[in-house]
Amino acid sequence: WCLGRGRAPGAATGVGPGGLTMPDVVTAELLLQEQLDDLTRFRQVVEAQRAVMRMADAGLLDTFSREAEEIAATVASREVRLLAIRRAIQQANAGREPATVRSLAAQVDRARALAASEASALASSMTTDAATAARELEATSRQLGQVLGGYSRQTAPGQPLLINRRA
Repeated sequence: WCLGRGRAPGAATGVGPGGLTMPDVVTAELLLQEQLDDLTRFRQVVEAQRAVMRMADAGLLDTFSREAEEIAATVASREVRLLAIRRAIQQANAGREPATVRSLAAQVDRARALAASEASALASSMTTDAATAARELEATSRQLGQVLGGYSRQTAPGQPLLINRRA
């Protein structure tokens, strides 16, 4: 930007080389950094959910689940803004983006893939745990039914037997 003249070309208008608007670039960089931060937080929440599952605390698991949903909604809404801004940057710069934006976008893509993978692994683990718990509950229920069924087939004791010892 600084070509030895003391200011960037187009600094007075906020337009860089090729008509690229700097506020768009700065906004894109900030939004991408926020995406990275939120995706990192999402992964931390997924790890917290995994730990809470081991503790079997349904209330805490629900809290972390809501937080993960909120983060995902925030990331999705920010993504819509980013798409529009990045498209404007590309249109102003012959289809190209600055290296900083491309680099941050690549980091966000990797972070998104990792977060999605970890969330899927947690969901799979939760499904497996739920299926195991259901099988154990079913087996316990069968055992209880057998035990109670065994008692119900027995005849109830009648009147106490009186023995006549005088006879």
